[in-house]
Parts: sequence; C-alpha cells; structure tokens
Amino acid sequence: MDTDDGQGPRRGVVVTLLDLGDGRSRLIIDDVSSDDLRRDTFWKHEWFFTRMQFGSEETYEMRLSADTYRAIGESVMARLVPLNGRIK
Repeated sequence: MDTDDGQGPRRGVVVTLLDLGDGRSRLIIDDVSSDDLRRDTFWKHEWFFTRMQFGSEETYEMRLSADTYRAIGESVMARLVPLNGRIK
C-alpha cells in the first residue's frame, strides 16, 4: 500500500527502547487500545507484555544477532495476532 487510508485497529502494540545508562538498553512491548478507528488516535495502555535487554552499543549499531531480531519480530506478532482476534 502506497498511501495511508487513515484507518486503524482498536488494539495494538507499542514497542519502545529505553537506554538504561549502564551499557544496556531495554526493549519494552506493551498492549494498547483505542476507542477510535482513526489512524491518528490516542492509545491507552492495557497490558505490559514483555521486555528484553541488550547491550546498548550493539543495539544502537544494529548489530544484534539474526536470532534476536527474529525473536523481537515474533514477540510483536505473538501479541498482534490475538489482539486482533485472529486466534480462536
């Protein structure tokens, strides 16, 4: 899709990266919800899902292992699929 159609889901995932200041960074994945289907909506925190910690240097230089990047993607999809009612 080349353009944003302005539509969004009611439930989603927010992924944030926090530099802990001690040579480590924390990736945090939270479930969020909205009462609005507009793309430019306000999200409300629903549930803390997971956190992962990595070395800051490797994180910011994009040198994490392929397995680590795969685990991050799998974690995000593991939340999005059930949040959007795709698992019965």
